[in-house]
Amino acid sequence: MCTILEPGPGVWDEVIDRMRAYTAWCLWNDKGFYEELLRPQTQHGIWDQRPTLEIVRDPDQRAIYERLFGPLEVEEQDELKRQQDVQIYQAEQAKRRIEIWLDHPDLQPWAQKLASAPRRIRSFFELLDENPYMPSRLRGMGMGFAYITYQARESVHAWLNDRWTYELS
Repeated sequence: MCTILEPGPGVWDEVIDRMRAYTAWCLWNDKGFYEELLRPQTQHGIWDQRPTLEIVRDPDQRAIYERLFGPLEVEEQDELKRQQDVQIYQAEQAKRRIEIWLDHPDLQPWAQKLASAPRRIRSFFELLDENPYMPSRLRGMGMGFAYITYQARESVHAWLNDRWTYELS
């Protein structure tokens, strides 16, 4: 009889391989974040000084802003450029570090699968070629009752993810 502490043959190999897949999937998504951050359109949206200057020029808008967020700090263009250069450098370094990690022989098969997918693999279950539809997965494990908890957590995650994506674009 197999138990959690004494699994059958090959079980730990599967667990380790799934952990490698999960690691590759997480790193792949982090790499996508840095690629988005480095896009010229994203950089323009982050460092465009025009919205701040519009607030500075309009006393009513400035008063509202400062009531909500505190004093408005206006950086000089040279300082903004320096900060942007630092951000770009750090993002490039992080992206390169992730690419090196993804090139590790233990992660490379999963990274290749992610890279060659015809469309973006959104869920970890898709990467494993398993049913990504959570209600079916939970019912298959005899845990259909747990879907309501999963759904609530996933809704919060999706809302945060959408908000973060919106703020970057």
